[in-house]
Amino acid sequence: MRVYSKISSGRDKRLIPIIRAGFIAVLYATTTIILQSISFGPVQVRVADALSPLPYIPRYGLYAVAGLVMGVLIANIVSPYGIYDIILGSITNLIYGVIAWLIGRFMYPSKIGLLLVIAEEIAITTFFIGYVLLHIVYNIPLVVSISGVMLGSVISQGILGYLLTMMLIRREKK
Repeated sequence: MRVYSKISSGRDKRLIPIIRAGFIAVLYATTTIILQSISFGPVQVRVADALSPLPYIPRYGLYAVAGLVMGVLIANIVSPYGIYDIILGSITNLIYGVIAWLIGRFMYPSKIGLLLVIAEEIAITTFFIGYVLLHIVYNIPLVVSISGVMLGSVISQGILGYLLTMMLIRREKK
């Protein structure tokens, strides 16, 4: 508590967003690596993707985008899909993170804005990971790769991401 109050005062206050980005990166990477048995593959539920709507919340914004991209980059080092997953996963998170941030700039804190963020994240993840990575690069049948990634994204980004984001928005209003 004392450390936080010391940081949150004066000129050191600008460190808080950087600390948030680092925390998001560590949380994402750790969760993905610990749950790697369900985080990779044609049918995957990457629980850490519940963090993906965070750029929608202005308090996190672009720092959340940076944290998510770094977290994915670190987590995907253990991916069975190697360098392709490291690069494509990071690009995917960068794209949907920036779009979520832009939507948040205009629509925060509306539920419609959050649902739009979640829909674009599921669509982008399904395209880049399900279609490009798994189907095009690794030749996994299209029905399996698309439906497996989409189902996992609906669970992690959709349901878990929605619940986490709504909790943070409610907490912020207090």
